Amino acid sequence: MTTLTIPTSQPGPFIGDLFTAKQIAPILGDYYAFTTTAATLVVTSLQTLTEASPALIIENTALAGGPNITLDFVRLQTTAADAASTTLVYAWKTDTIRGKWASAGSALTPQNVNAGTPSASVGTVHAGALVVATAQQSSPNAKTVSQEFLLPTGTAPVQVLGDLYDFRFGGNEASLPTVISNIASNGAHTFATGRVISLGPVTLSPGSTLTLFLFSANAANQPSYTFTGGWYEF
Repeated sequence: MTTLTIPTSQPGPFIGDLFTAKQIAPILGDYYAFTTTAATLVVTSLQTLTEASPALIIENTALAGGPNITLDFVRLQTTAADAASTTLVYAWKTDTIRGKWASAGSALTPQNVNAGTPSASVGTVHAGALVVATAQQSSPNAKTVSQEFLLPTGTAPVQVLGDLYDFRFGGNEASLPTVISNIASNGAHTFATGRVISLGPVTLSPGSTLTLFLFSANAANQPSYTFTGGWYEF
């Protein structure tokens, strides 16, 4: 982490007013982002929340006393849809289990968005059709911090190519543009849409994880998504 030097001729409060917290964090080298760069990530089709098969795991690998990770956003875009699903549900869970990811999926490397800051993140990211060992699936400290429908059409298909889901932590922000006529007369989802899901703040202390689960009623195929996200480390 680098130190932001404030000129003596300029009072500190002015700097705080000039830059938002989201701008100051990258200047200080405290903001990290991750994204898919090549292969599409496939999430196993599930009809209920299944602890052994999450879609995304973010872990703070720091030792006790190390920096916290405070989530900013996680964005998914559908690159292949399950044509049979009639609902799409998400759930975010926190836990205090180290090494939750066991195998499969892809590792995404968090990058410091300040090009002049070489410091590495204390976070790890795994996304896709992930496997979690039985002993690591859940502890007494596990908490479901959010769960609801992403799309509840009731008629297949519930999602289509290009759908964008933007989870934003710690703030209520404007929605993404949505095609007004995106529901057919039979209730099916027909055109790509964007949706912002405003969630409460989530901070991962050293040794804790944040896990995303996706599941659908009548799921029969394997949908796939790209993943992008960002967080603060302090």
